[in-house]
Amino acid sequence: MLHFIVENRWTLLIGAEIVFWLTTISFLVLRYGLGLHKLSKVLLGVTLLNECWIIVLGLLDYMETGKFSTYQVIIVAFIIYAFTYGKKDAQRLDRFVQRKIAEWRGEPVPAHLCKEKEKNKLYGWAHTKKELKALLIHLLVFTAAHIIFVLTFGLSVPVADLLEKAPSQWGSQPLFQSALVSKISMVWSLIFVIDVVISFSYVIFPKNK
Repeated sequence: MLHFIVENRWTLLIGAEIVFWLTTISFLVLRYGLGLHKLSKVLLGVTLLNECWIIVLGLLDYMETGKFSTYQVIIVAFIIYAFTYGKKDAQRLDRFVQRKIAEWRGEPVPAHLCKEKEKNKLYGWAHTKKELKALLIHLLVFTAAHIIFVLTFGLSVPVADLLEKAPSQWGSQPLFQSALVSKISMVWSLIFVIDVVISFSYVIFPKNK
């Protein structure tokens, strides 16, 4: 059984993602489109079990192969997203669907959604603080992930040699002993730098109404 799962791990992972989106969409349709709240809770439970299954796939693959591969990196990325931005994105989608269905039916949008939508529109320093807080979370996740990379794969060059080089030369050779993880680190570092620039731009140019 374990051998079968590992052999078909990519198919099972893609299937799990398809199930996630199907159950999520079905949950929203049943809950807000048809008003079947109890049945929608069953689908919510299926969605959560499906996410647990994705984690199990990663663990089983590691148990069978004994090495950290692209497969586990993708699953870890899913988990990091779920614990950082995933919950907020799900809540945002939930509120959006509620508003749209009310508008399509010609019904008044629930008052709490209107107030919440207006309340969530932040400007000035309040918006800047929100952006900096998100940047801090990104920094913590980025740092934690790279500590794991160092402990799991090790650096390809000693830290002292790396510090002697100019920052422009850091990408001249893989940072870690795994070429794949080095590429992931390089792309993620670029994304992080862009996030820093955008976030701090609000310090200089606060968002106005």
